[in-house]
Amino acid sequence: MSEYRWTPPGRPASFLSYRFCSRCGVRLYATGEAQALGGKFHAVHVPTIQGADLDELASAPLNLIDGAHDRFDQRPADTRLM
Repeated sequence: MSEYRWTPPGRPASFLSYRFCSRCGVRLYATGEAQALGGKFHAVHVPTIQGADLDELASAPLNLIDGAHDRFDQRPADTRLM
């Protein structure tokens, strides 16, 4: 497993750390810390969950956030392509 850190434009430092397979490149999960999201968080890449029940995943609640505009407490204005 390898790590990649990304610093969004306009930010002084990275707050996300992505973990991915160094052989195939599949992104596994990300960790970060953002006060707007309640502090430390983990973001799991859903297709990597082995044995996950598709019906259960399809019925799980979604929390859409407008990270493109750093509005982590708001839904994006347009969610049609999500």
